[in-house]
Amino acid sequence: MANSFNAYIYRDSYIHRFNPSLKLIILVMFVVMIFLPIGLFGQTILLIILIIGWCVAKLPFRTMWAIIKSCIVMFAILFLINWLSYKSPDLVAGIDDGTGNILSLFHMHNWWNTIPVPGMDITWTHGTLWGGTIGNAIWLPKNDIFYPVDGWSYAQYSIDNGTLYLPYQASWYTLSSMTIIRAVYITFKIYLMIGIITLIISTTNPVQLSFAIEDILHPLQYIRFPVNEWAMTISIALRFVPSLLEESQKVMRAQASRGVDFNNGNFKDKIKSLVSLVVPMFSIAFHKADDLANAMEARAYNPRYTRTRYRSYPINISHWIITSCLSIFLGFFIMFVAKNMFFAPFGSSEALLMFGK
Repeated sequence: MANSFNAYIYRDSYIHRFNPSLKLIILVMFVVMIFLPIGLFGQTILLIILIIGWCVAKLPFRTMWAIIKSCIVMFAILFLINWLSYKSPDLVAGIDDGTGNILSLFHMHNWWNTIPVPGMDITWTHGTLWGGTIGNAIWLPKNDIFYPVDGWSYAQYSIDNGTLYLPYQASWYTLSSMTIIRAVYITFKIYLMIGIITLIISTTNPVQLSFAIEDILHPLQYIRFPVNEWAMTISIALRFVPSLLEESQKVMRAQASRGVDFNNGNFKDKIKSLVSLVVPMFSIAFHKADDLANAMEARAYNPRYTRTRYRSYPINISHWIITSCLSIFLGFFIMFVAKNMFFAPFGSSEALLMFGK
């Protein structure tokens, strides 16, 4: 089968022989860790795990490079959106390391600036505005009323005994360091998400996925949930995604030979060319569904009957060890989030304590 993001790639590897049910559980845990606010340091750990899994699975690195290229385009779009819509320098409360430096890589590169507040042990930092102006920070105790000044916007950070306000002025072209941070951070998450899904799909064939979904949903049978029908529906959908993609390429080539231009023209022409692709694809999809239904009916398939299996996917001790290690990582990251802790936003390994939300 042609290599794509949703195609099974056969290799004789440990991950290919891994129990499919545990692979789906690992996928869910990995996705949860990706969406936790663990900073780029935590995401770098996940990237290392992903690369190790990619190497063990013996998958081609051209697929990973294709994901990187698509994420570069995504980064450019996210950067543009954040640049035009987000101008705040943001505020961070951290702990001084004893030498006057904040535990942040941005501070070392002058992307992060220190705000001393007299009489407080907390050290504050804020981002940089290129093409904008940042005023002097204002600290007010908890019960004091803040009166904003016209013409200024304010970034603020509150803790138990008060709030720090940072005034700033920005134009439409002003670039905040947080724009770069946010674009990189979100793009990294998207890359990890696509990478782990590609790894699982490329090492697990549709039959294994069907069995895995059925095993994971098996407890729902006790509340009369149609597990078998759902598992079969999902596996059929996964099976036909690459098939329909291949059919779409054939339809595009056939329509191009008839003079349809999918690349050039104005918006109205592109809509017409898109219709010439969508209508045949709907027809092909319904024909395939009808043929599959007739084939299953001819073989007397009934999802309510108990089905036996001739394939077995044993779980050995190494499978449990790997799943347990990832569970420990997940618990470790959840503990940091629950304790109101976070990692420095861009690559620093020191954990900074947040004093309230």
